[in-house]
Amino acid sequence: MTDKDATIAEIRRAFGNNEYPGDDYLLGSREGSEPSDMVNPFKDRRDWTTIDAAFLDAHYAALSFFSEAGFRFYLPAYLVAHIRRELKRADPLFVSGRAWRYNVKYFTT
Repeated sequence: MTDKDATIAEIRRAFGNNEYPGDDYLLGSREGSEPSDMVNPFKDRRDWTTIDAAFLDAHYAALSFFSEAGFRFYLPAYLVAHIRRELKRADPLFVSGRAWRYNVKYFTT
């Protein structure tokens, strides 16, 4: 197993038990239309392991607008795609680093 495969396996193990928070609990901000525009495409996507990297990349700004539960649920999809070098625009390490510094509870269950 490569380091990349081991890291992906660890992400799947660490986040595998996160439950889908529900469509009504994905959005973290209701100011303006951009948050809804970015997050709504994720509604009813209940299995983060099946989300295509192209979809994630097309909705890279959603990371900034998810609720805490939404962020926690979808972050591993972005991380796995990042490790596989499948993302062109999304940068989950930048967004998660900011979240970690300013709000540690994003990473607690």
